Parts: sequence; C-alpha cells; structure tokens
Amino acid sequence: MDSPFTLIANETSGKRDAERLHALRRMLQERLGTEVRYRPFQNAEEIAGAAREAREEGKGTVFAAGGDGTLSCIADVLKGSGVAMAPLPMGTFNFFARGLDIPEGDEAAVDALAGGEVREFPVGEVNGRVFLNNASLGVYPAILRARETVYKNWGRSRLAAYWSVLKILAQPGHGMRLTVEVDGQRHDLHTPMVFVGSNPFQLRLFHLDGAELPEDGKLAFYYGQNVGRFAMLRTAVWLGFKKARKDREFGMLAGHEITVTVPKKSKRLVVAMDGERFHFDPPVKMRLLDHSLLVVVPKSSHAGTRVEDAA
Repeated sequence: MDSPFTLIANETSGKRDAERLHALRRMLQERLGTEVRYRPFQNAEEIAGAAREAREEGKGTVFAAGGDGTLSCIADVLKGSGVAMAPLPMGTFNFFARGLDIPEGDEAAVDALAGGEVREFPVGEVNGRVFLNNASLGVYPAILRARETVYKNWGRSRLAAYWSVLKILAQPGHGMRLTVEVDGQRHDLHTPMVFVGSNPFQLRLFHLDGAELPEDGKLAFYYGQNVGRFAMLRTAVWLGFKKARKDREFGMLAGHEITVTVPKKSKRLVVAMDGERFHFDPPVKMRLLDHSLLVVVPKSSHAGTRVEDAA
C-alpha cells in the first residue's frame, strides 16, 4: 500500500545537504512508523510537480523541507485540496515555520510535527498565486535579485541578506506611482516600496503596527512614504531596530481585497513573494483566502484554527 506521507526537499546544495535530507527521511520514518516517499527537486517546476502528485491522491501529508519560498510553492499547489503540509524549516529566515512554533533543528522539528495536529490557515494570494508571509512591489524585488548575487559570492546567511538590503537602498531612483484600490476605496501613492503582510508572526517580529490584521481576515498594506535614498536607509535602520512607526517611516492601509495598478502602461509588474520574484500582467490583485490551507503544527502551538472548529 502506498504511504500517505511524502517528503519534498531541495537536493541541489551538494552532498552534505543530500545526506542531511536522507537522514531526515529516516527520522520521519522512525517517528511515524511507516514508509515516507522521498521526492527531491532541482527547481520550482519539480517542487510543484511533486506536490501535485500528492494532491491528486487527495489525502495524506506532505513534509516540506526548505525555506519560505519552497513552502510557498508547495502551499500554492495544496491549497483547498485536503492534503496537509508539514513545514520542516531549512531556509534562511523560516518566517512561516517559526510563526507556527516549529523548532529549526531537524530532529526537534520532526518530533514536533510527528506528534502534531492539522489546523487550517488563511493564505495570501496575488493574481491566483499563493504567498504565506508577504508580497511586495518596488525596491524589494530588486533587493532579492541583489541578494542572490551576494549568496553566490558569500553563501546564504541572514547577514548576507541584510547586506543586500543596504546595497540596493543606497542607490538612487526607487520612486514609483501607483493607484491602489482597497475594498473599493482609491489611493494614489508615490512610494519606493509596497509591502503586503499576511503572517502575523513576521509583522510582530518587527513590531509593526497592524500585525493583528491578518487574524481579522485582512491584509496589512504598508508603503514607504519617503523616496529619497537616505530616507530609505534611515527607514531600514529603524526596521532593523524594530522601531519603525506608522505615519513616520511608512503609511498603512488594510483590506480584504487590494488592487494595484500603474498610471502608465506596463508590460509586466515584478512582485516578490516569500523571497521569490514573479512577473504579473497588471493589475495586481491581492486577497486573503480564509481556511484554505491545511498545515501540521505542534500541539503546543496557538497558531491556526482546529479543523473541527472551522467546520
């Protein structure tokens, strides 16, 4: 009989990481007492393909080993399917898994999830594509592009990620004009960056106003109020020290559905979601999908809605 458990993991980082992932599979099999199918991937298409295989069976649990980008890709496939995702944090920041109180060590994470329970979670969506933590336009997609170059030269680390932020913000010319419609109300903005949050943990981590909005079924829409490079650097410093404030460093809107357009015709808009860059034809439509994703969390976690409570 086929196993109801699948492990999807990135095996592109070399022999050491491959050995780590095989050890992770063995730990899962020992804790669960059954076979766990292993689906390694080399790129985003293979991640989605492996997740589709599990979705088509319509049951079971997908253990997703990776960072926020990997989890987001798998969640995009599994949303609304009845197949649960169990996040195994192996990325740089692991915002989604940390928000569920999942430990970042392999053995501790396996123990927590093997004895965990399934809960329902809302997810953000941009033009039909899921995001778990955030989506952004403007300067942040450029930061991600610079970050990949820094990673190639110096390896993946949180320090390297922070350096890529400073590197891009020190450059001039980041302002953009946008028309934003929030639940039917129009706002015209001139801003260097838009950041839309759906993960309360990440928003609280930086002590941002509006961190409770996703728990109330709304997206938190932040936009920079200063387009000068020195002002943006100052904002980055305040964020780093968790002291950025609404109406000083950024403006904030909130809503169930948000549409972003540009006054001038644009072929495609670059949107960063959970650390990955995507291109969309305008307009960009964002919304929060309630109770759309099943996720395995530690029983001690307060995150999510128990399935029986949401029924």
